Amino acid sequence: MQSDKVVSLYKVIPPLVIGGLVLLLSFYLCILVAPVYIYLLPVFSVCLFTSFYAFYRADKEIKNKNIKIAFPFYKGSQISYLVFFLYLLSVSFIFLPVYSQGGNFFIWFCAPLAVLCLAAWYQARKGFKKLTAEEKQLEKKIN
Repeated sequence: MQSDKVVSLYKVIPPLVIGGLVLLLSFYLCILVAPVYIYLLPVFSVCLFTSFYAFYRADKEIKNKNIKIAFPFYKGSQISYLVFFLYLLSVSFIFLPVYSQGGNFFIWFCAPLAVLCLAAWYQARKGFKKLTAEEKQLEKKIN
């Protein structure tokens, strides 16, 4: 028996957006040379890890319950994590010249989290490819 449950991106995207806004706020505070920006970076990390947790939980739910209506979830996850990976990677490269004036915090926070975003993107890509392969096999059986 196949489930018609749709897995939603609404649990994955809001923590990503909030984390991105917190990161932008910390950039602004860093430009103003306010030492408060250091305290905002853990908030950004918590938001990002919350998004990862929601993604992997939904991915596990898709695999365990055999949910077939997961194409929008995987496609949206691919797009959002790829964009966030590029965002974090560019932040790491931008702050290389100001490494000694506080840029080291951004580099050491953003570079590893960019790699984690890349891992989540790859997992979403694998899930999307698996669903498309199953869909093609189903079409062959029907024809």
